[in-house]
Amino acid sequence: SLAMIWGTSFLVMKIGVQHIPALPLTAIRLIAAALAMVLACFFLQSRYPVGTKSWIYCFALAFFGNSLPFFLITWGIEGIASGRAAILMAVMPLATLLLAHFFSTGDRLKVQKLIGIGLGFAGVVVLVGPAALQGVGGSLLHQLAVASGAICYAISVIIVQRMPPAPLMGRASLTLIFAALQTVPVALWLSGWTLPVLTFETLWPAIYLGLLSTAL
Repeated sequence: SLAMIWGTSFLVMKIGVQHIPALPLTAIRLIAAALAMVLACFFLQSRYPVGTKSWIYCFALAFFGNSLPFFLITWGIEGIASGRAAILMAVMPLATLLLAHFFSTGDRLKVQKLIGIGLGFAGVVVLVGPAALQGVGGSLLHQLAVASGAICYAISVIIVQRMPPAPLMGRASLTLIFAALQTVPVALWLSGWTLPVLTFETLWPAIYLGLLSTAL
């Protein structure tokens, strides 16, 4: 179910950037996700993390797990096919494997792991379709943006592993609140403090991404 929800997000992002730029789309997505999680925490009476250390970790997780990768991947999809973006996201386990070697205990690099990741990357190419790799040299910046977003996700995995214990619902909610606060002011500033034209076509991709791909 999670793979299906995240997998469809590439297609929905591709549809969304046809109506609204990447950064406003990301901002609306994070607002929707944050509101959904705040309501969920309210009804489930979940507690929020307390303490400076927990808040710093949540802020860092918001940046590397939501704000920056959401924008990079969404902007990248403006210039490349969604299928190619899915292939480039396979950079994440490779980056996670490398980062875990240095920043996680008991998770060292081994030949078997490298072979397994290589087979997995090849499997993604087969599933998405080799045709998505045609013209891989074009739109280099967009492809680098998607790959960088995948590396951000890898960094967020390490952050999650090192976070202090906290109620998961409350932690997710606080992280998304921070992500919205990081993204919305920048989106408004770059757009001259004017809101994009909000119609069904501009809103439904952001709402879908916020409620399903992010909050759920």
